[in-house]
Amino acid sequence: MGITVQEVVIDCTDPAALARFWAGVLGVRWAALDEGWAVVDASPVMLAFQKVPEPKQSPKNRLHLDVRVRDARHALVRAERLGAVRTGRRELDAHGDGYVVLRDPEANELCFVVDEQDRWSATLARALETAPAPRHLWHLATVTDWHDALDSGTYRASTRGATFDQVGFVHTSYPRQLPAVARAVYRGSTEAMCVLVLDADTIEADGVRVVEEDGGDGERYPHVYAALDPAWVVDVRPAAFDATGHLVVLD
Repeated sequence: MGITVQEVVIDCTDPAALARFWAGVLGVRWAALDEGWAVVDASPVMLAFQKVPEPKQSPKNRLHLDVRVRDARHALVRAERLGAVRTGRRELDAHGDGYVVLRDPEANELCFVVDEQDRWSATLARALETAPAPRHLWHLATVTDWHDALDSGTYRASTRGATFDQVGFVHTSYPRQLPAVARAVYRGSTEAMCVLVLDADTIEADGVRVVEEDGGDGERYPHVYAALDPAWVVDVRPAAFDATGHLVVLD
């Protein structure tokens, strides 16, 4: 492997809070390794948040790049030739793994990270693997209804031919359930469709109930007992029926 960016590191006073925020924005996992470090699985480059004692003093962003290299000594020689300056801060173990801090030509700090034993990468990977996955609910919507919701600030459709005001909740599905729902409810529809990907944790944090209930076919579906706030939607995916009547959802 050549030289790559390992993670973008952001200084902050509350790593867990910022990691939780960015994980919510991106709809991905996050994990706190300890009170001083949290990481977000923003593949292919991770976001990392490290605790520092001082509050932000200027409008500039408090972040730096961790650049993964094979050999710190060689990487430093080349970086210095290109205009970098060593800060004197470094932490390398007996295997040569660790980090060295330097400044680019405009005095922005960066770290050369050596992780040939993959201990640091493995630590981050283990933390993310054991972190809870986002709880996503899917709702098949017409593009018109979604655009109306963006204009009004509230999504009030529940399912085809019914509104939240009529039934008291919004029909949603788990991803595996949506193809069957689409065939049963939206078969023959010629309207432009999309899938709203909802974050159940955000919905419940706003005090709204998400209840699994029988949909009449023996299958239990999540019902959201409120009109939808567009801020609960973490992604909007185009969707359409193919020639066989199967719903195709694009990433």
